[in-house]
Amino acid sequence: MEETIKEILKLAVHAPSGHNSQPWRFVVKGDGKILIWNLPDKDKTLFNYRQRGSLIAHGAVLENVFIIASEKGYEANIRLFPEEQEPDLVAEVNFEKTIKKYPYQHLLPYILQRSTNRKPYKITPLKDKDRESLETVTRSLKDGKCEIALTQDRKSIHEAAVSLSMGDRLLFENFYIHQALFSNVNWTLRDEQKKREGLYVGTKELSLFERLIFKYLLSRWGVVHKLQRAGISTKAALKRQKLYEKCSAIGILTASSDSPVDFIEAGRVLQRFWLTATSLGLSFQPVSVGLLYLGQQIQRETPEKLTTNQLNFVREAYKQIIDTFNISQKIPVFSFRVGYSIAPTARSLKKAPTIMTCDDALRGKNSDLSSIGIVFIGPIIGLTPSLMNTFRPLENQGASIIGVDIFGDDYEKKSFWKILKLTMLPGSHSRRISFANSFLEHKVFDKIESAIRQLVHQGKTKIILGGMSGGFTFAARVIQSPPDHEIEKHTVRKWKNYVTGLFGVSPLIFYPEGIHRPYTHLESIPSHVKTLLFFGDQDTVIPPGTREHAEDKTRTCSNIQVKSLGREEFGKKSKPIKHQFFGGKDFVGPLKNPFWYPEVETYVVHELENFLWKL
Repeated sequence: MEETIKEILKLAVHAPSGHNSQPWRFVVKGDGKILIWNLPDKDKTLFNYRQRGSLIAHGAVLENVFIIASEKGYEANIRLFPEEQEPDLVAEVNFEKTIKKYPYQHLLPYILQRSTNRKPYKITPLKDKDRESLETVTRSLKDGKCEIALTQDRKSIHEAAVSLSMGDRLLFENFYIHQALFSNVNWTLRDEQKKREGLYVGTKELSLFERLIFKYLLSRWGVVHKLQRAGISTKAALKRQKLYEKCSAIGILTASSDSPVDFIEAGRVLQRFWLTATSLGLSFQPVSVGLLYLGQQIQRETPEKLTTNQLNFVREAYKQIIDTFNISQKIPVFSFRVGYSIAPTARSLKKAPTIMTCDDALRGKNSDLSSIGIVFIGPIIGLTPSLMNTFRPLENQGASIIGVDIFGDDYEKKSFWKILKLTMLPGSHSRRISFANSFLEHKVFDKIESAIRQLVHQGKTKIILGGMSGGFTFAARVIQSPPDHEIEKHTVRKWKNYVTGLFGVSPLIFYPEGIHRPYTHLESIPSHVKTLLFFGDQDTVIPPGTREHAEDKTRTCSNIQVKSLGREEFGKKSKPIKHQFFGGKDFVGPLKNPFWYPEVETYVVHELENFLWKL
């Protein structure tokens, strides 16, 4: 039965999700059941208010499960949100042998054929038989919670296109929405084939010239911000409006309430509708779905990351959509256009599903970290062999780790006296500051770029940047948006989209007085990059207030987590946890690390292991 379940899930994940984020994980139980979990960190954009887009995606997966299980002779019995205390546990699915056939089993061949088509469609009405087939899709839901409002009236299509194009206007006016899109773009087919998640630029149906503009100009917020004076956002919205109008019909999927259960059910209806459209030879495109969720958020609260002007035109666009489709008593959950067109140029790929056993889930770790590649940038005094050895437990699980030494070349070749003068002899603090101001930053970024390239070429699909002390600053600056002036021109930036995680041990967020280097802006770390920071309670090397600054940022940056290490965590009899608590006992030659704390180091590695599993 377990193998059958895996076969079902392998096909079921070919379902739509925002930016192809695929926010799911599956746990297989021994009694023929599966648990389906939502992964909120997969899509934390402004357009995914209360994870509503992700819930739609889970509904689509569940509809696929119904269809595939029926073909294999099983009935899928589903309990939604079975544990109240676990809001991310979306569903429990139990499979039972049956001779009954699911009414929509005939849609099975179209699961792999379904795609988003962003080409212009013919401006012709739907054929009667096609329209009737589409309208029957929602009738199998007995409670009638979900409905589809479909309009072929050209005036209504125009009004809907104008309103929905406001989502595209936001893309070029709001920094956070802009970054959420462009941080998830796969620019080449090779990238798409390796990552198998995110938005593949080939599906955007851009000409070669448009693709170059999209990649080298419009992806850079600094350029877009300047182009706003020339009306780039309104021009982009107008272009999208004209595209949306080229269709046979525009539709809105609605639910009777905004409960998570209703969004799951709406996702099932969406997948059924989309597969039916595919079976009829129709083209289909989701249109500014996130605008609907943003409009719903504005009705409840004021999003902090929207300007007053943006709030106003989103509010007006949402109201116009409600009026155009006459759905004032319903909750719009998905918007789309449908029509007749040639096949899309490209399709987004899907990753194989993450399927765990209950034992794996209870242990809180994945059995394999082979998709993970770690670039670890050492502290200013050097990357010791014993420091790299601390990551051995992660390597044993399949992760690959490459160290980058700020200090220079091979650590073992460094002068014993040079290390001693930088660490323990009187005047070491001033020497470290002098050294920090003297080395060439671009050489460090050259090494980071080389390490990332090497890991990507090894087939690693998730790159994690980490650093100790000043090494963390270099790691963070690679992915900060907008970038500082020193790194903006460096080619390492082209690899930032591979980075999915960031961690720091005793991290320098801002430098001690006297060091003149760009520092870390935690709020500029992209929201999709999960970040974990470790601080010792008696760290006297990092500037005072660093840990408090990081903890304060966690209140506004949900992707950042801070671990404070001290007596509260390790007992009142524990010794002070100073700057070099992590990294083994050896420096170089006869020098030993007097602050090494093996118990804390073990704890940090264990927390890193859990951190990588969650990614």
